[in-house]
Order: sequence, then structure tokens, then C-alpha cells
Amino acid sequence: MSDGEENKVEAEKSGSAAAEKAMAEMAKKDWMRILYVLILCVFLYFEVVWAAMILVALQVLVYLVKGEPNEKLSGFADKLAGVIGETVDYVLFRTSDKPWPFKSSAEAEEPSAEPAAEGSEEESK
Repeated sequence: MSDGEENKVEAEKSGSAAAEKAMAEMAKKDWMRILYVLILCVFLYFEVVWAAMILVALQVLVYLVKGEPNEKLSGFADKLAGVIGETVDYVLFRTSDKPWPFKSSAEAEEPSAEPAAEGSEEESK
């Protein structure tokens, strides 16, 4: 083999090594995503079933006593529904943004500004 052919073979080997390394990193990332999905599925089961039952029971009790639903419970239910929606989107691979509690603090702060703006619009009507 000539020097040019040897260099070409070495370049192909180093290129394939880089490609293998990239594939290994992607596989690790995919397995982490799958692990998050499994954890979140268990979390969703308990969150949706138990939290919803408790919220319904509390809201029914408040309604029977006061004759109207509790605003704080309704607000909590809205936030819970948002978290559930984000989690379902992630679990079903509709988005790659991790839901709460796995969000970074910067990602978690961005959506909180939107509901405040919507609430001020409703108050002005």
C-alpha cells in the first residue's frame, strides 16, 4: 500500500470512530429519554388518579358547604392540568421539552409570565 492509501484508510477509521462515538452518545440520550418516559408514566398514573380524586372530593365538599367552588382549588386544578398536559406531550414524543419537575429553572419561568398577562386582560373586561 502507498502512503496515500494508508492515510485514506486511517482517515476512514478515525471517521468511523467518530461516527460510532456519536451513535453511542445518541443511544445514551435515547435511553435517558425512555427512562424519563417510564418514570413520568408512573408519575402520571398517581398524579392524575389520586390528585383528581382528592380535588374532586374537596371541591364537592366546599360546594356543598358554601354553595360555590373554591377559587384556590380551581387555580390549583388549572396548574395541575397544565403539568399533566406537558407531561403527556413529552411521554407521547410530541415535544422534546422536559416537563416539570425536570425542567431547568429558566424554562420553568417562561410560561409563568403568560398566565399573568391573560389574567390582567380578563380583569380589565
